Formats: sequence, C-alpha cells, structure tokens
Amino acid sequence: MIHRIETTPAMQDPSDSQADSPSLHNDRYQTVVALISFIIAGLGLSLVAVLWFWSPISKEHYSIIFSIITAVLFFDLPVCIVVAIEWLQTGIPPELTLPRLFPCREEREFLRNLRQRPPRNDDEFYDTFYADSHIPKALVIRLRSSLEAAYGRDLSALIPTDNLFYADSEIDLSDVLFRLSHEFDIVIPGHRQKALDGTFDSLLRCIAESSSEANKSGKQ
Repeated sequence: MIHRIETTPAMQDPSDSQADSPSLHNDRYQTVVALISFIIAGLGLSLVAVLWFWSPISKEHYSIIFSIITAVLFFDLPVCIVVAIEWLQTGIPPELTLPRLFPCREEREFLRNLRQRPPRNDDEFYDTFYADSHIPKALVIRLRSSLEAAYGRDLSALIPTDNLFYADSEIDLSDVLFRLSHEFDIVIPGHRQKALDGTFDSLLRCIAESSSEANKSGKQ
C-alpha cells in the first residue's frame, strides 16, 4: 500500500504549473515493455516467413538478412519464454526496464521539473520548505546532499513533494534507504519503511523520527 503525505502550500513550488502525484508503478508502461520481446520475435519470424516462402528472389541473396534475424531471435526468444512463464504464473507482466533508452513518463517529467525550476542553496531550501518545522536544519541539508551523492545528480531544484522513485530508474529506492540508514547510523523500523511514499519529505521525516528515537535510546 502506498501512503501519501498531505502537502502544505510551503511544499509546493510556485514554478510548477501542475502538481503531479505519480504512482510508484506505471502498469501500462510495464506491460508495453514486457511485450516488446514478443513484438520483436513476431516481426522477425514474419519477415523470415515472407522471404522464405513468398519472395521470388533466390534465398542466397538473403543470407545476411537471415543471419541478422537469427542472431536477434537467439537472444530474444529466451526472453519471450521467461516473460511468458512469469506472466502466466503471477498474472501480471514481469517488471522489465529500459531506463537509459526509454525512460518512463514520470522520470522524464521529474528531470524536466529539475531543469525548469530555479535552484535553491541549502539555506534557501530550508527557509522555503522547513523553517516552520521542528526538523533540524543540519539534517535537511545533509539528507539532500546525501541524495545527490546517491543518485549522482544535482538536486538543487528539488522540492519536498518530488518522488525520488523517478530520480533514476536504474537505482532502487530501497538501496538508497539502506545506504542512508548506514550513513545516518539509524535503524528504520519496518512500519516506517512501509509508510514511505517515495517523496523527499516522507524520507526526511522518516529519518528524523528514527534519529530521534535512536538518540533517546542512547541516553537511557
């Protein structure tokens, strides 16, 4: 289950014309990607059939084409088999990603928003979004810096409601969470992990609460 934070006006960036709350899984995108292997196989086999049975030209002239199609099908057909088996077993298409070639709509929108918004330094980010909160300024600054290192990306235009799930399709948010738990020397309970919705604000409050509990335990 995905839990979403209730955003306040301070967490909305005025430069964003539309507020978008993307879901963690784009079912249509996942289905299309899973079907790509079948589309490739269908086109390859259809082309072979046309050239083999209905082409008036001698088959020797198609040796190069046949070699290319055979090489493609050699890698594609096993993928089709794996996808079909898992799809039949689970009832849903397996999650295949083509992050660098075909980033999903949410990731493209995430990156476009970062490019279009004005950047904020550490002081501006805290004063804009968290000045009225009880979260320490040092923690806010440190988390944003840690996320920049984890994703290898400039996040100076990030706002609290941005969903980090779409910051980079090749990086799993659970891996980032594991890295942060070690960096901040905290243990994040399972119920807090389940409550995360992927946004910066959700992650920040999770770490702040876990850090507060760790400090209280250390004093006892």
